[in-house]
Amino acid sequence: MHRLRRYMTVQLLRAVVLTTIAIVLVGCSLYSQRYLGDLIEHGVPITLFGELVIFMMPTLMVVVLPVTLCGSIIFVYGKMMADNEMTVLRACGVSQFSLLAPALIVALVATALSYAMSLYFIPRSYALFKDIQSIVKDAQLELLLREGTFNAVGSGVTIYFRERHEDGTLEGVLIHDARQRQETTTVISERALVSSDGQLLNITFVDGSLQRASQQADELNIVHFDSYNFDVDTSSIFRGPTERQRSISERGIGELLNPPMATEEERELAGRMLAEAHQRLATPLMCLTVSLMAGATMFAGQHRRGGHKVRLAMVGVAIAVLLTAFQMTIVASASRMSLYVAIYLLVILPALASLAVLLLSDRYAAGREPWARRLWRHRGLRLAQEA
Repeated sequence: MHRLRRYMTVQLLRAVVLTTIAIVLVGCSLYSQRYLGDLIEHGVPITLFGELVIFMMPTLMVVVLPVTLCGSIIFVYGKMMADNEMTVLRACGVSQFSLLAPALIVALVATALSYAMSLYFIPRSYALFKDIQSIVKDAQLELLLREGTFNAVGSGVTIYFRERHEDGTLEGVLIHDARQRQETTTVISERALVSSDGQLLNITFVDGSLQRASQQADELNIVHFDSYNFDVDTSSIFRGPTERQRSISERGIGELLNPPMATEEERELAGRMLAEAHQRLATPLMCLTVSLMAGATMFAGQHRRGGHKVRLAMVGVAIAVLLTAFQMTIVASASRMSLYVAIYLLVILPALASLAVLLLSDRYAAGREPWARRLWRHRGLRLAQEA
């Protein structure tokens, strides 16, 4: 019996691990590919793409685990049903719970892993993901300027250059500075050198001209120069990782369950924070619910030759409906706090119903009459005796 349980557990674990890794890697890669072009085009290290994929894995893994667990249970137990192995095991007196025990063991492992992801790894990994996302979009401004394009740098500064060399030298440079409405400045140069000092972007022009137009005096002044320095303060243009506002996914479970209510904006955000908190607490339990539902659908009742295909289809449809309703309830609970209870009911009630079905089916398979039928029969005998 122990050897059989170990064999089924290994088969389920192998199926769950392989399918989860495959789906998570594909999902994370597809999501991160939107940044791959910018990484390659602007010379940002390609290792940054690997970090984006890794930091997205915990978030996607929590969502994927119940689905891959359901698929693995259907695959492994369906194969055993098709090979009549389940029929032989039942004929040998193996109970329903003994058959389902490997799936429950794997479900407990998946639940523990999901809680670790939800409560610890998701906030940390999502914060790192947003930091890298900010670096890809905003940091190193001189790398993100595109050749042959009028690049808008913040509000009022436009930079154009014809070509960029490997050493960072720009050729055919034009900068239009309209930050001061009363006076605009246009710098045209054959070449320029770009350097960055913290939040300050320094551009040194060589052999060019400066045109300053004043709207009040209605005049245009032109100055030719051999060298001219132009500074742009990027602190007001691009916010670093420490200055940006943290999203809901970056916050810990304690902060989500106790959202701040000081301002009107925080009160509007509180519903989404509480919905996120209840989602993190309830979603890992879906692994156990899925396993119990699969066992109740496949093992309960009488079994007929070739009927396992219908049972497997019923398992897939029932769990797909449950997961869809669960996600829709989570989305709706962000605006209606009364739906928080429904989130847990969608997890607990199907699990309890499946457990009850398995208990009754196990008693029936062991030759013991179900209590409801026994009570009804005793009531009928008593009424017959009284008559």
